[in-house]
Amino acid sequence: MLFLVLGCSSNDDTESPPPPPENIFEGDVILTSQLQVNEFGANNYTGITGRLMIQDDFPNNLTITTFEPLMSLTKVGNINISYCDLITDLQGFNNVTQTGSFHINHCDSLESLSGLEGMTQIGIDPAVDFKALWIHYNESLASIEALANLNTIHSLSIAGNYSLQTLDGLENITEVTGDFINDFAGINIGGTIIDIPAEEPGNTSLADLCALQTLMSSPSFLPDSYTVNRNLYNPTIEDILIGNCSL
Repeated sequence: MLFLVLGCSSNDDTESPPPPPENIFEGDVILTSQLQVNEFGANNYTGITGRLMIQDDFPNNLTITTFEPLMSLTKVGNINISYCDLITDLQGFNNVTQTGSFHINHCDSLESLSGLEGMTQIGIDPAVDFKALWIHYNESLASIEALANLNTIHSLSIAGNYSLQTLDGLENITEVTGDFINDFAGINIGGTIIDIPAEEPGNTSLADLCALQTLMSSPSFLPDSYTVNRNLYNPTIEDILIGNCSL
């Protein structure tokens, strides 16, 4: 009599494949067209030691419509995006969890920060000179909810975003670690404000700042680091802490 036994075990000795090696670009990167974004993305870099600066050819020849070719990036020294008037979101930065600074400004079609859901820390790298989260002059920006996983920042400045009505997305920030000097209206945390020009706009539709309650309740929060002006509503720290944080 012949018995045939077939065995199958889910607890075999097969090792998981090693993670892919890091592919780091050393230095700064400047991209000024969709073609350049595509070509750089084709290298599948996982990190950039220096600055990543993306600025479309404004106003003459706008071509940048997506950052999705940059999906392989996980860590970048600094990210500065400006005058990319055709982008509507930040898909392509989905795997970046931390950066020395993140500046997004003058992107008039940007509607949300979708793509930054993985970001947890901005501005904690001591090797970076200028550390901040700046969201400036994006006239169609209506939501920053993609920042909901962000917990630590060096400093924050939000100004000139005329469609932004709420700061929802900043609820989990518990620590602001630094200081900077600027002359922007709007919302500034971790900053020292000097001589705001008369023409400097705030966030003219912003009426709900309740997302700052967690941060302002933190023992590490420094009251002198908060300034607010030229928004639709400009609550004090006390207003926010007692719940008078929206119109």
